[in-house]
Amino acid sequence: MRRPGYTIIRNDAALPISRLPEIIQYCRELSEESGLLIHAFGHVGMGLIHALILARRDDSGEWQKGLEVNRKIILKAVECNGTISGEHGIGLGHKAIFNVEHSESIELMRQLKRVFDPNGILNPGKIFDPA
Repeated sequence: MRRPGYTIIRNDAALPISRLPEIIQYCRELSEESGLLIHAFGHVGMGLIHALILARRDDSGEWQKGLEVNRKIILKAVECNGTISGEHGIGLGHKAIFNVEHSESIELMRQLKRVFDPNGILNPGKIFDPA
């Protein structure tokens, strides 16, 4: 590990390949502004970026700063006509910002979930809280 004591905050945004230089530059700017180390890499032929932010969990200020930097990177991907998750799914990590990208279709998704899972037993609490 390059930095013992640090934890990686992960993301996997996807965006048009033509916008990759823009988000890479944005990651560099965020790294300089925040003082946090960010490793940006990905599957460029597919438009996927992983911007891994290193922060210490035991330093609450630094950890919160890392989470905010992660949020900014994900929102930038959406701004670039991308998606908040390109290959790993929404999971619990993106649950709080899921509505940024999908606000217009969330109710339809909830309805479909109720049709296929009327008892709420499939992945309870993952994306949709019981309604």
